[in-house]
Amino acid sequence: ALLVARATQLGVDVKRLDGGNVLSDAELWTKANEILKRSRGSDESVSVAWVHRFKRRHGLHRSQLKRAAEAAVAESVEVLGSVEDVTSDAEPARKRVATATRSHFVSSDDILLLTHVLEIKPWTFPYVMDGWQLVVEKLRVEETFRLEKTAGACQARLNLLLGHMKAGNSMALRKAGTEEELDRKCALVAEVAAQIEVHESAQKGNDTSSIEAVEVIPPANSDGMPDLTRERERIAQRRLELMERKMERELAAQKRHSEEQVSRLEKLHREQQKIQQEQHAQLLTTIQQQQAMMSDLIKSLAPTTSSGNATQDQRNL
Repeated sequence: ALLVARATQLGVDVKRLDGGNVLSDAELWTKANEILKRSRGSDESVSVAWVHRFKRRHGLHRSQLKRAAEAAVAESVEVLGSVEDVTSDAEPARKRVATATRSHFVSSDDILLLTHVLEIKPWTFPYVMDGWQLVVEKLRVEETFRLEKTAGACQARLNLLLGHMKAGNSMALRKAGTEEELDRKCALVAEVAAQIEVHESAQKGNDTSSIEAVEVIPPANSDGMPDLTRERERIAQRRLELMERKMERELAAQKRHSEEQVSRLEKLHREQQKIQQEQHAQLLTTIQQQQAMMSDLIKSLAPTTSSGNATQDQRNL
């Protein structure tokens, strides 16, 4: 198609193309000579090199057409590759979406939920679910919160955590989280429970005051303040207990580390004593062997000395 377009542009008869691909060099040489003779009236002829230069100048050489065809094929392959890449990228994206949508809460999700609950306080709304809807909207803004939960599901999760806290079920609160996340979650649950109880007690106090309107209204800050103070003290006590537990764990870890170091030092000391005892025993054995050799040598020399003395005595006589 590229050759046909180029030939049409140059005014060449497409039917005379050699094999439908490239003009024949001989035919082009003949046509060029005819034009030269007709225009100049000369019998001179063009060279074969001129024919090749003409083809290259007009993009009709075999190598140029081959490169153009390869470029066209490469472009089509690139288009197909881009389509395949888009298709292949869509599958991991769907997988990421599938893996990102977990169905259960973990400790980090509970901490985010409790944090926004303490911020919004849905139990203070005239319609409680309106407050929980705000909590859900806040959670959906969080990048680390990837659960698709409704307002009712979040409310049920909070009630479950409060139930575990009241029942003292620390194993259920510990699931899918670290010790630090457990401590943080317990503190938040305790604070939420305290604020809910304060709100409920305040509501009950309002109902009682409306029923007993005849009674004298007590001074401000005298009603509800003891309960609020007790709740704050309980929260502070809970935090203190958590800090004590953390310190106990750290002290226990330090104690284990110290005991391990002491045991290693004792083992090393025993090994050194054993090596020293073995060296001392080897030294004693060597000394005993040397003493035995010396005594044997002395015994072997003693008869010779006595016989020499006897011979000397006889000579003197």
